[in-house]
Amino acid sequence: MPDTLNVSHEVTGALNRNQGVVALESSLIAHGLPSSINTATALEMEEAVRAANCIPATIGLIEGEVKVGLTKMRLSASEKEKPQRFALEIFLTL
Repeated sequence: MPDTLNVSHEVTGALNRNQGVVALESSLIAHGLPSSINTATALEMEEAVRAANCIPATIGLIEGEVKVGLTKMRLSASEKEKPQRFALEIFLTL
């Protein structure tokens, strides 16, 4: 069985350096806000986390794999996907 938790290099590096990591929920993009503002809002949330000298770890379920630390490209693409394929409501303590 393949490893189903995929943590980005940026998040892994931050955890290894004991830097703050903030988990953000991806259903905001898929169905939480109107499509005209959802991606922009998600990116603004990530920027706010970075402004606090932490690393954002937006979490999403993509093709059966939990991804922790979605890229901007992945966030932008996610708004076009069906909510049931992308949305994941999960709480992780990192």
